Amino acid sequence: MEPIIIKGNLICRESILHNTLLVIRDGIIESIQNNNFIGATIIDFGNSYIIPGLIDIHCDVIEKDGYYSANRQI
Repeated sequence: MEPIIIKGNLICRESILHNTLLVIRDGIIESIQNNNFIGATIIDFGNSYIIPGLIDIHCDVIEKDGYYSANRQI
């Protein structure tokens, strides 16, 4: 399967790697590279930050109506 390449500023445990390529294959991070990756489409996030492993738990229903409203039956 062709890898997915994401380009941006990668936030790591102790540093930020600027203008970095994150290579993902079959949903798993395969490598982190600073050079061009040949043979794949690159998704360029420009100057945005990439935080691998972060899960966005944002939910409009919970924020708007409260937790119990999100769990009620309609």
